[in-house]
Amino acid sequence: MIKANVKYTGDHMWACHKEYSRFDWKFVTDIILFSALSLWSVGIFCYLLPFFGKSEWTTKYTFIYAFICLACFFAVFSTIRKKFKRKKEISSNVPNQFENNFSFDENEFYHEYTSDEEWGFRRCGYDELQSAKETKLFFLVRIDETKICVIGKHEITQGTSEELSTLLAEKLGKKFRRKCR
Repeated sequence: MIKANVKYTGDHMWACHKEYSRFDWKFVTDIILFSALSLWSVGIFCYLLPFFGKSEWTTKYTFIYAFICLACFFAVFSTIRKKFKRKKEISSNVPNQFENNFSFDENEFYHEYTSDEEWGFRRCGYDELQSAKETKLFFLVRIDETKICVIGKHEITQGTSEELSTLLAEKLGKKFRRKCR
């Protein structure tokens, strides 16, 4: 039997987000679009500038092009800043400190959680688990689409992380993946 006692921290939440979030193609296309628009507007302006000479019209539209270019660059940098600020937000959005007790034996997975407001438990066989992943520092056991248990390797109180890894690999088969080796 393998047991673990876990109190969730920001590292647990970030590990869960990092493993189960998909690559954001919209983020990449936005950056490419904003950058191409900025370079295109500067290129067109530089190409057309000699044809207009020094007139009021040229100086007026110089400021408009400069403003459009700065707006596009600001949009790119603010999008990048928001994306990398996300780790901080996820890490700080830790739920109330539940005391989580996990146990893995030959037949079933057991999860008991307690806090000041509530108490509950979940008991299920390995065939009911959706998937499990092993990362460098954590085990992520997915019960269903909305419930994921994150267990730190250093939080295992009885047994070792290698024993848990071999047990999950044996019981889950293809539903278990190692991302640490």
